[in-house]
Amino acid sequence: MQVNVHVDAETTSVQFVALANFFTELSGVPAAVRVQPPSDPANLDEPEIVVIPETTTTTTTKRRRTKAEIAADEAAAKVAAAEAEAKAQEEAISGEGSVVAEAEAAAQSSNEAALAEIKAAEAATVVVDDFEKVAGGKTYTEAEAQQLATVIARTKGPQVVKDKIAALGATRIGDLTADQLNELGNFLEAQK
Repeated sequence: MQVNVHVDAETTSVQFVALANFFTELSGVPAAVRVQPPSDPANLDEPEIVVIPETTTTTTTKRRRTKAEIAADEAAAKVAAAEAEAKAQEEAISGEGSVVAEAEAAAQSSNEAALAEIKAAEAATVVVDDFEKVAGGKTYTEAEAQQLATVIARTKGPQVVKDKIAALGATRIGDLTADQLNELGNFLEAQK
């Protein structure tokens, strides 16, 4: 199929709409998608062509900012942040006393919770230190035991590691308890 279409300065927008609908029909697009001509007669007029006289254009190239400009921008950002912080503090101070009291109470309760966590961590540290003194060894993590097992498996053979893990009652290192991990770690250190 060959279609010749002649478009010139006298072609109207209604003719363009008809042409668009013709090609839409040829393409098989449903009728709901077809272009409708504008209903307002004012939209049917051709737009006026505006001619812009040529002027000498200067091409501007992007230039890099100097260190002084960058420093000035950073200083301005710091000043703006300081002003925003000062404004927030003023609003907090000028706010109701109950809000400040609630904030202080929340801070006090969070401090007490943090103190309890620190005491619990100290107690756990004492237990670990006692274990190291009594057992005479290091406390091993699963990753450390795995790393030692890999080294021993490469140097002595994998069967040594498998036998020890089986003797501890597990099939893999991930199944071991903390005490069993320490025993395995001490055994593997001795095998080095």
